[in-house]
Amino acid sequence: MESHNKPVTIKIRSLKYDCSELPGAEQVKIDKLVEYTPTEIIEDTVEGQLRADTNRIIVVYNETEASGMAGTRSMISFDPCDSQSLKIIRSGTVKSNFDFQEGKTSSSRYTTSFFNFDMKVHTVTVDNNLTENGGRLMLDYVMEIPYSMKDRMLLTLDVKEKEDEYPII
Repeated sequence: MESHNKPVTIKIRSLKYDCSELPGAEQVKIDKLVEYTPTEIIEDTVEGQLRADTNRIIVVYNETEASGMAGTRSMISFDPCDSQSLKIIRSGTVKSNFDFQEGKTSSSRYTTSFFNFDMKVHTVTVDNNLTENGGRLMLDYVMEIPYSMKDRMLLTLDVKEKEDEYPII
């Protein structure tokens, strides 16, 4: 694969299910999760970059107010030969580093301008169809701040090569 860097448009959809309000939400199969009403829905479209070479595919974008993380840059990185595990690294006003691998739990220090805390993420499913040409990533995971909160999250990113603003006629 040839190394390249493309401007992309990223459609983000995040569904959050508060496990304290929806008992069992952290254990239900994804096809049954649609029977629950999300406690929060975030939808946003952002501009970003898709970088690809033989070793990594990386999607980089800036978070907006819609996500509650304005001033944060998110980077999703994975080996194209192992699309079932990936990293999400955030820097800026929110700092964190999570590894997502189906069936595994990872921990990270979550740093904000207000407070810092430890967070665990248990990955239920990674459905990664991102390539050097874009595609879709769907993450299903349980996010937990020990002794505080637990949420089931469904995160979908649709990544498309940015269309020219001024097409050649």
